Amino acid sequence: MGIGANKQLSQLFDNRHLPIGMFQVGQSMQAKNLAHSHQDPINIAQAILAGDAAAGQQALENHLRHSAGWILQLPDSALHL
Repeated sequence: MGIGANKQLSQLFDNRHLPIGMFQVGQSMQAKNLAHSHQDPINIAQAILAGDAAAGQQALENHLRHSAGWILQLPDSALHL
């Protein structure tokens, strides 16, 4: 069940975990990272709207690579570790 068998508390934690983590990481965003941060979702959406599955897959993989590379270079302090 989760935290002390409290279903509501467990759900609250699950629902807040990602937004809080994204906020923490977002505080470390610098201008050089903004281009990918804004352009990657546009590329994904454009591929989807064009009905191009291969381009959509490639755009999503590029986004994941950019995001992972950026997050992995952050100091532990950016994630309050």
